[in-house]
Amino acid sequence: MAEKAEVIIAIVGEGSGLGDKGITGKGKDRASLDLPGVQKEILNQLFKTGKLVILVLVNGRPLASGYIVNKCVAVIEAWLPGEEGGNAMTDVIFGDYNPSGKLPISFPKSVGQMPAYYNRKVSSFRNYVFQDSKP
Repeated sequence: MAEKAEVIIAIVGEGSGLGDKGITGKGKDRASLDLPGVQKEILNQLFKTGKLVILVLVNGRPLASGYIVNKCVAVIEAWLPGEEGGNAMTDVIFGDYNPSGKLPISFPKSVGQMPAYYNRKVSSFRNYVFQDSKP
């Protein structure tokens, strides 16, 4: 299907919910900020098609997504959008609504950049051995 598409809209992230099914939400701490499961591998297959990819992130925490965002034509942070999330994302993708791109948090490129916030110590702005320190 992706080979036949003009543009790919990839919706990835974390599932929310109570009990064992949800991996984001209250009491759902994770040791990794990467996309869970095989989502990274699926995205890499989509990128190989050479098609434009719009990435929609559905999650309850900032994900370390530096390895994928530069490969996408657009990234939309949906958070946990609820039952009207599909309609809201459609409005954003088709330009009927512009959320203005302002986020109240910083997204790390990798988990090693945490914490990433505006008033951190000056000494933490040095580059890492294999990565810069900019979120």
